[in-house]
Amino acid sequence: MAESPVSLHQGGGTLAQAVLASAPEGMLIAPVWKRIAAFMLDVVAMSLLLEVLSRFQFLSILASWGYLAEAPEYKFSFLVTWMIFFSAFYLYWKYTGRIYGRSLGQRAFRIAIVHD
Repeated sequence: MAESPVSLHQGGGTLAQAVLASAPEGMLIAPVWKRIAAFMLDVVAMSLLLEVLSRFQFLSILASWGYLAEAPEYKFSFLVTWMIFFSAFYLYWKYTGRIYGRSLGQRAFRIAIVHD
């Protein structure tokens, strides 16, 4: 008879406990507050950079939800600003992860990324 494609796992505990159990001996997991602070540092740094590069117009357009009710050219600038915002963050995390192995916020808070 063929093996069943369904397997049952009678494990106890939560998902977090299962992850910690599979971590290498002696490895410390970064606390949540450090991860959130590193993420916020990355977001603030990138937002400030985009703001300076756009001559201090970027964040005002990004926060202007009223542009969606205006003429099409305002809608277009609003949507393009959001696309630039998300694209910049995607590229930031992609290339800092590739070059440094972690983001600059994670480096500032000394959070290491461990790959198996």
